[in-house]
Amino acid sequence: MNVIAVPSLQALADRYDIADSVLHSLLEFQPEHWGLPAFEDWMGNALMIEPLYAKGQIHEGLLYADADDQNALPDQISGVFFGWAKLDRHRVSKVVVSIEWRHDSCTMKRIIKPCLIGKLNKDANGQRLELLLVGYIKELSRKENASKELYISEEEKFVASEALDLPIFSQHMNNNLLTDALVLEDGAVPCELSNSCHVNNVLA
Repeated sequence: MNVIAVPSLQALADRYDIADSVLHSLLEFQPEHWGLPAFEDWMGNALMIEPLYAKGQIHEGLLYADADDQNALPDQISGVFFGWAKLDRHRVSKVVVSIEWRHDSCTMKRIIKPCLIGKLNKDANGQRLELLLVGYIKELSRKENASKELYISEEEKFVASEALDLPIFSQHMNNNLLTDALVLEDGAVPCELSNSCHVNNVLA
């Protein structure tokens, strides 16, 4: 019998080493690796998820998520996601986001790196950013988890942008959490918030 563990608290993940595999999230589960039929709800390289909302402030290219946000991301969220973002008074833009948990001394930090796709002001320092994540691309590799900087590839940006053009994902740009903004047309401008990756929620 094989055992797969999905810890409810990332800080306790090392207590489940006895399991055959320890996942950050059920989104990482690939049944075909265990002799089971593969899931059929993937659309190409994108998987639809229940919308996840997060907000915070940008400082030197980093997103510092609000610690008191009642809609804070669950502990199990880790990997590369995509969705819609609103930066202060700017319009809504496509976004791809890399999220991981990292040990820092005796605490666990959630590292969130947003990469906005579109024509936004380069100087986002001090501005508020709202995220509505609607899809999942992949888990982070061991190399990415070990790296000091998260990296969002051109392929991941392409997958996110293409998926967000599909009705099943594009419908969320009118979500009431982002209704005060207008949609920003997609552009070829590089991500302005990808200069660094260190972020975010620090858990005791």
